[in-house]
Amino acid sequence: MTYETDKIDRLRVEVRNSQWPEEKKRAFLDYQDYLVAASLSNNTQKLYSLHIHRLGDFLPKKLFKDYTEQDMMAYKNMLARKYSPYNVHNQILDVMTFLKRHLKLEKKPDCLKWYDTNKHRKKVVKKLNPKEVLQSEEIKALITAAGSRRNKAIIFCLW
Repeated sequence: MTYETDKIDRLRVEVRNSQWPEEKKRAFLDYQDYLVAASLSNNTQKLYSLHIHRLGDFLPKKLFKDYTEQDMMAYKNMLARKYSPYNVHNQILDVMTFLKRHLKLEKKPDCLKWYDTNKHRKKVVKKLNPKEVLQSEEIKALITAAGSRRNKAIIFCLW
């Protein structure tokens, strides 16, 4: 048994023995079953399970479907005191995915409408089009037209 599967199993036991309402326990355990059925890696299953478990423990007596904007803002602020902004963002995205699935929604849950999901997107690097790249003949013409040795050396280094 790997660390990840062991942690997932311990979270299952912890939720079953918790004071959470039965409907909330069932939602968590069903989501774990979904993660397995979706063939996600053990590490991804562990991370998602940890994030949802952390959300559940934040308000243990409240059902997931009853979370409000204020609850989620307080949850995000609690996470921000412990984790980096990037990790907080990833945890909120995992929670959003869980709530969309649990509540059978197509869009963001109402309790997270305020959250900007584009906040930490990776920057897109523009790929060069071969037509935009200078050809060797064009580079040689630039070097020839450069004049001084210094300018020729700079152009040559850039090529």
